[in-house]
Amino acid sequence: MKIMHVISSPSAGGAEVFVRDMSTKMAKAGHKLHIVFYQSAKETGRDENYEKDFLSTISKCGVEYSFVGIKARKNPFFGVSRLNRIISNFSPDVVHAHLYPALLLLLFIPGVPVVFTKHSIRLGLPRWLLPLFLFRVKKFIAICEACVSAFRESVGGKLVQIDNGVSRDRVCTIKSVPKRTVIFLFLGRLSPEKNVAMIIEAFNFLRDYDFHLNIAGEGPDRVYLADLVEGFGLNGKVSFLGNVSNPASLLSQSDVFLLSSNSEGLPISLLEAALTGLPSIVTDVGGCAEVIEKCKNGYTVKPGDTKAYAENIRKLIENPGLRGEFSRNALNSSRHYSIDRCVADHLALYRNIL
Repeated sequence: MKIMHVISSPSAGGAEVFVRDMSTKMAKAGHKLHIVFYQSAKETGRDENYEKDFLSTISKCGVEYSFVGIKARKNPFFGVSRLNRIISNFSPDVVHAHLYPALLLLLFIPGVPVVFTKHSIRLGLPRWLLPLFLFRVKKFIAICEACVSAFRESVGGKLVQIDNGVSRDRVCTIKSVPKRTVIFLFLGRLSPEKNVAMIIEAFNFLRDYDFHLNIAGEGPDRVYLADLVEGFGLNGKVSFLGNVSNPASLLSQSDVFLLSSNSEGLPISLLEAALTGLPSIVTDVGGCAEVIEKCKNGYTVKPGDTKAYAENIRKLIENPGLRGEFSRNALNSSRHYSIDRCVADHLALYRNIL
């Protein structure tokens, strides 16, 4: 099968990493893959070194790629012409779009079936506009049960659920080395919706405990968060690591994974943590609670409840046996979130609409 994905850019976002993992897995299974990026790292101010690694990874697996160019955002006619040319050259059996602007361009490129995935729980459009954007869409994929509930009324019969998945090739099992300092990890974009400030504020209540927090990622909140750490006097206990191209080693050397978002879909980083065997503390947004429930590997708190978040951190610092129990649960129960299951579900969906 010839499959084309359209995604924003070769960056460190969860949706982008998911498309990379799924495309390389499909290519290894003998399918022809082409990823169309709406824009480059340079055009969006993202990490260009990460982009090089991203493109190298997919190229080594035989996945082709093209760029539409940021010009398409201001000039839709250019975007339609460019995407039409890419589609004509590749001749895909199905186009899988992962952002709304691509659906607008595809309105003017008839013929090839279109699938769309919404990678968050927020619809992101006025309901009256949705029929226009979904006019060419055969199936609308929701990435968790919570997203299905959120979209059911608006999307109707086109809606299907396929939970996200993670490639085990990129995951290392947690290294259970006894140590005094408990290592916590946040992995994601440093932006307001991720609410990383809540994690830092929670640790401010626990400053007398022996812990270290690693914050991996880039984003507009980086300076604000660093100032917050300094203001609390936590500099020696918190490290900002920037973007991490391959987080497997970082995850496997951590003791607990943290997520504090105000809004999510089904975060790839949380799935990576579960497959690694990490205990996790998350906020009850999107599909996060579903992961904790399936894997039985941690705690869920209400968004913004800093004191409850700090209390759960304290439990895991004080109780290594509990951390071990959650770790074993994660390793035994996280196979649902493998990329193999995810790829099989997507291929079955593609065949169904052809």
